[in-house]
Amino acid sequence: MEATKQKINHLWQVSTPYHALIFFAAGFLFDIFTLEEVDDLLTVISQMIYLIVATSLFLITTEGYKLSNFLPNKSWALKISEFEEDIFHFALGALLNAFTLYFFKSGTFFNSMIFLVFLSSLLLLNEFRPSFLKHDLIPAILLHTCFISFTVILAPTLLGKMGTLPFLLGVAVYLLIIFTWIKLRRGRFLAKSQVTIATCLAAFFILMYVFRLFPPVPLSLKKIGIYHKIEKMQTEEGTRYLAFSSSPWWHFWSDTSTPYMARPSDALHVFTRVFAPAGFADTVYIEWWWKAPNKWIRSDRIPLTITGGRRDGFRGFAYKNNYDEGEWKVLITTSDGLEIGRTYFEVKKVPEDYSLTLNSKAY
Repeated sequence: MEATKQKINHLWQVSTPYHALIFFAAGFLFDIFTLEEVDDLLTVISQMIYLIVATSLFLITTEGYKLSNFLPNKSWALKISEFEEDIFHFALGALLNAFTLYFFKSGTFFNSMIFLVFLSSLLLLNEFRPSFLKHDLIPAILLHTCFISFTVILAPTLLGKMGTLPFLLGVAVYLLIIFTWIKLRRGRFLAKSQVTIATCLAAFFILMYVFRLFPPVPLSLKKIGIYHKIEKMQTEEGTRYLAFSSSPWWHFWSDTSTPYMARPSDALHVFTRVFAPAGFADTVYIEWWWKAPNKWIRSDRIPLTITGGRRDGFRGFAYKNNYDEGEWKVLITTSDGLEIGRTYFEVKKVPEDYSLTLNSKAY
């Protein structure tokens, strides 16, 4: 038993330079297995607790103290003081993992990659910490990123709608929190660097929103597909949608009609499931785009009113009777133009007597 304890202590000492990375990764993995949807109350509460813990430890460390300095007679405070930096990085890891997953699920791959590259760059700088950077600069940026991500996600979730106003409200709440924090701690740490971080982060998020690169959190696309026919029916379990496609049964990775073999009497049908938080009511748009020789041309923009609360997402569909042969894409967007998701497909026109076997799936 004593030998095992010594091995563990030795391993702990050897791995000390990598503790920040290890505990950051542990926070990431913890959230992967425990994270619920964006509107889950316990998830929101846990994120608030993580923010409080991370902020408290950041302030204590920045001002040159330890938790035991404030609670000298508490043995548990002395014990925790030994792991303050590890706890700080675990909290940051859990928070940033949650927000990264939300952004990744809500936006397109390209939009999500912008945030992932930004975050990865910060993590690398935090791990290697070049000598020309202040010791607490990168942890401060990571903490600020957690705060602004939390507020811009929470604002539309609580308001129950997307749009410029909820987004700007989220940014404004973040700035209010930071400037209140600076005012309360005036004289105890350099406020100038915190103001610079807050201003730059707010500008970065706003620019991403203006150029339609910001993921439309809290909305996320659960399903999108192209079908030959969609039927809405009532069952004992409620409303069901039957989607008919020409995809053979052994195409387990896809049940959509791609390529779409279009007979003269066929209409293009798109079916989608969009997740929205409980209490959410807003309009999204189904956009049909056709690829011309040199550019994409939008041919239709159909509104779809969604309501939140379904774990599998709000279901809806649209169809198109007039279309040309060639490459197509369907985009699901918010009212302010943020893209929730898309699908690509090809239309090939065939005679009316062309033999098609349609398989159905219920949603």
